[in-house]
Amino acid sequence: MDDSVELSAQTGTGSTAGDGDDGGPSAEPAPPPLTTVIGVDGTPVSRRAVEGGVGDAGALGCTGPVICNPLPEVTMADIAAFRPTRPTQGMEPSGWMVVGLPANFYGSATADVKAGTLLGLAAQVRFTPLRYRWVYGDGASAASRSGGRTWAALGAAEFDATPTSHTYGTTGTFTIRMAVDYGAEYSFAGQPWRTIPGTLTVWAPDLTATATAAKTVLVARSCLVNPSGPGC
Repeated sequence: MDDSVELSAQTGTGSTAGDGDDGGPSAEPAPPPLTTVIGVDGTPVSRRAVEGGVGDAGALGCTGPVICNPLPEVTMADIAAFRPTRPTQGMEPSGWMVVGLPANFYGSATADVKAGTLLGLAAQVRFTPLRYRWVYGDGASAASRSGGRTWAALGAAEFDATPTSHTYGTTGTFTIRMAVDYGAEYSFAGQPWRTIPGTLTVWAPDLTATATAAKTVLVARSCLVNPSGPGC
């Protein structure tokens, strides 16, 4: 138990009622005094009220009508009802690639706070994107701490390689999948954020794109000037 919470177990002792030395029925023990604990919101609360019982025996329940200290351990399974906004992905050129040239992929996900009920108490859960992962459909995959940016945002030319680009080596139609791994934190009643171990993975809507081969031809001057020239 957290050292900041002090619980003292005090037991009342009843007296023995009887005549002389022959003994007699024992009186009911006096009820133990209330033990007070301080919730993480600073509110004193009777341990009886937390446990819902008539005595002070047993462990302190931390999911009762008050927020107790120490707080219960929260896992990713406990926040199943909380989900971040689904991430999105994009690519350029949009919907197609040229074999042997980089296609640029990028994703978008932001820190997200959701309110709801956690372990019976009003709470907030905050999700923070930690990693972006792509599965390109041709057997290759990649991961990045950044979601990437468009060529224009990077100040790059079309078909320039980027930190999140991928080059296809064969023609065909491919399904591109992107997932974001989120870290999660929770807070009861406006208390400090506490980290939940592990990550939560959320997939963006898939993309479908076709890789085609590029053809290079020689022309005699512009086709506008010589429409009958080679390659026109």
